[in-house]
Amino acid sequence: MLVSNGRVLELNLGDARGWFVADCFIMGLCWGGIRIQSDVTRAEIELLARCMTLKSALAGIPIGGAKITFRPSQKP
Repeated sequence: MLVSNGRVLELNLGDARGWFVADCFIMGLCWGGIRIQSDVTRAEIELLARCMTLKSALAGIPIGGAKITFRPSQKP
């Protein structure tokens, strides 16, 4: 998967939906985490990816930030 800086990919995984956000690549790398939450928004994930970039910079780690999220279906 090729993704450019600031790129958001929408994920459709059967009943679950989500986003992959790559805020910034530094030397071709980005890292982040996974959030699984039924009421997460795209704006929230974009903000969390930016926070990962800032956290890496403050720690002196030359890696950009990213985040992926899944919104599971609300089926009973």
